[in-house]
Amino acid sequence: MKPTSSHFDQQVDRFEEAWNRGEAPDIRGYLLVSENEDFEALLHELIKIDMEYRWRKRSANTRPHDRRIVEDYADLLDGCISDEALPIDLIAEEYRIRRRWGDDPAPISYAERFPKQASRVGEALKEVDRELVLRQSFVDKQTTKSSNESKSECLIPANRHTLQIGDQIDDFRILNELGQGAFARVFLAQQVSMQRLVALKVSDQKSLESPVLSQLEHPNIVRVFDERLVGSMYLMYMQYVSGGSLRDAIDRHSQVARNERTGQHYLKAVSDILRSKGETVSQRTTTSTMTRLSWPFVVAKLGARMADALSHAHQLGVRHRDIKPENILLTADGQPMLADFNLSFGASVQGAAVEKAFGGSFAYMSPEHLQVLMGESSADSVDELSDLYSLGTVLFELLTDKRPFEPVATGDSYWSTADHLKARENSSNLHFSMPFVTTSLSPPTNDNHDLNQDGATVFSVERSGQGLRQCICECLAFKKSDRPISTEQVARRLQILSIPALERLLTPQVDSWVTRVIKQPIAWYLLFGMIPNAILSPLNIWANQRIAIDNFDQVFFHRVEEPVVNLVAFPAGILTCVWLALPISKAFERIRSEAKLDESSRRRAAFRSLNLPILVASIVLGLWASSGIVFPGWNQLASGSPLDSMDFLGFFLSQLLHGLIAACLSLVFVCAIVLWAFYPNLMSRDVDTEEHGLLANVDRQLSWANACLEMTPLFALLAIALSDQIDKLVFVALALTGFVSHLVASLLIPRLRANIKWLQLALKSTAELMDYREGG
Repeated sequence: MKPTSSHFDQQVDRFEEAWNRGEAPDIRGYLLVSENEDFEALLHELIKIDMEYRWRKRSANTRPHDRRIVEDYADLLDGCISDEALPIDLIAEEYRIRRRWGDDPAPISYAERFPKQASRVGEALKEVDRELVLRQSFVDKQTTKSSNESKSECLIPANRHTLQIGDQIDDFRILNELGQGAFARVFLAQQVSMQRLVALKVSDQKSLESPVLSQLEHPNIVRVFDERLVGSMYLMYMQYVSGGSLRDAIDRHSQVARNERTGQHYLKAVSDILRSKGETVSQRTTTSTMTRLSWPFVVAKLGARMADALSHAHQLGVRHRDIKPENILLTADGQPMLADFNLSFGASVQGAAVEKAFGGSFAYMSPEHLQVLMGESSADSVDELSDLYSLGTVLFELLTDKRPFEPVATGDSYWSTADHLKARENSSNLHFSMPFVTTSLSPPTNDNHDLNQDGATVFSVERSGQGLRQCICECLAFKKSDRPISTEQVARRLQILSIPALERLLTPQVDSWVTRVIKQPIAWYLLFGMIPNAILSPLNIWANQRIAIDNFDQVFFHRVEEPVVNLVAFPAGILTCVWLALPISKAFERIRSEAKLDESSRRRAAFRSLNLPILVASIVLGLWASSGIVFPGWNQLASGSPLDSMDFLGFFLSQLLHGLIAACLSLVFVCAIVLWAFYPNLMSRDVDTEEHGLLANVDRQLSWANACLEMTPLFALLAIALSDQIDKLVFVALALTGFVSHLVASLLIPRLRANIKWLQLALKSTAELMDYREGG
């Protein structure tokens, strides 16, 4: 059996590429093998290719002495193969090639050349003759469209083992071998009628895959076109994916330190794979926005595509059950493609015995998958959430270069792996708590992860990728009930986490001001809301002293009105604001205690947080404006002060403008704490049009606040122009205060509106999120 290591394939591909360039490469230059590879297998493969091309060249009028027979290789490769006991498969291959390219060697001549192996050689040549008879029979049935030359190549082999590069079987011309397993061989082939490249899977038995997988149409699932029966072989042809597998990419960029790894390293690995296979490197690998992403964002982006593909399959009742890096192929621009679905059992495939056709890879199996293997559970327990577990394992390995749980014992024993995975239920499982729950975070290390004594990997706290780690750990929960409810939800979440601006907004750092705000939400919210009022209070006291000098009862104003109104208004306003924030505070208290926040409580807290800025601004403006009526009215009623309408108007306008500035600034400042701290930790993980609409309302409120602050100086100057009795100095000061407040708001509001756009993006459908392009 031909080895399928990447080094073996590279040597064979390089040798064949040299022939295709018109060279006549020396086999001895391609016989360097890695430590664990089969030297003899590589040697035989190179000899077969060399003979094929030399006899093929002879048919194109190349000089006769370029031909080689197997004895020539024994002389050329002195000591590598024995002249006395040449391998039977090489002798048979020489006979097949000579017959194929127009020569007519007599079988008796081979008995003379190899007398010590005459009986075995004779049987091998008879098998080749039977194969050629079948091929010729197939040729005779071809349509008249085929030329004589193409007929000489359009020969059907006896079985999948005898298929060779250059053969044409049915509508497919074999170009290269991509891999093989116990039940099938996979080739790169050209579908002649469609003039397209396909991956051709040739097996001896009808596949369960074709009728099921042909219904899957997703950009991240390898498309299965159809299946045909040719002779005794089943041909399933599918989309050809040229960029190798995710395993190949992991191996190629593993030498780059994880903290230095970027999307550019990933795309370079894909480009290197393409070049090693003689494929064209996609221009998109150099222009892709992925090149600018750090490694956690690349992992999240790849994971989102895979999760979305799984979600599509799950919606059609198809489960993968063998997700691993080897079964994730890469396109020329680095996009992942799910392949090799294990359909041995499941809702879409009936009548297959699990015990006889059990599949999967132990290192990536979910606990319930292992329980099926051990006979402790039924196949139905391996459902969509099991695929989610396997995807989490792949993403963990992609992020850290290690799997989360390694077998305790060496080797690939079923039971050492199964026992270890089963034992995880009583061990310290993977964990990574929310950023503000600092008591349960593992200590930071210099590496991306650490191993505890039970063999489970525990993520450490890092400056980026915390949301991705949290998502992966949830996918790897031992109990299915602790995992996310669907792959669609995970796809949305990973896509959100692949956008740097959204990841920073939705996953604050452990030591950031946002996490401190969430620990004491009411205190910080009141502080932000009171800052504008505290700043404006000294200006208001000075203004009141100037406006209330002439006709106000000064003693009553300072000794009675000011203390009473302030003692009533300020506590009333603060208590109202505290009451408004109680749903938010309770929600964060439940999250901090790691209790599950029910959807109704989350929704109530999220809605209240988005309505909080306008509610606070309304309270502030209402208190300031009402004080403009209460102070002069009460002063006149209590003391009989001779206040005229201009006294009322001047005092009211002063309080109103103070209140307008304070209310607008309060709205902006409370928006800041809501949009940076409160709502990102309370927002829906699914599409939510209501929350999207509330964010749009906040955006409009910010626009109104900015417009009001911009107009405040004009209002103050207009008051001066309309009346000579109004204190001009007070309103000039208000005009300047309004101007400065507008400048402050103008610095904050664009950033807040940008946050709103990001949050609205996070509430869009999964398809819209997937279509998002950085900078688009």
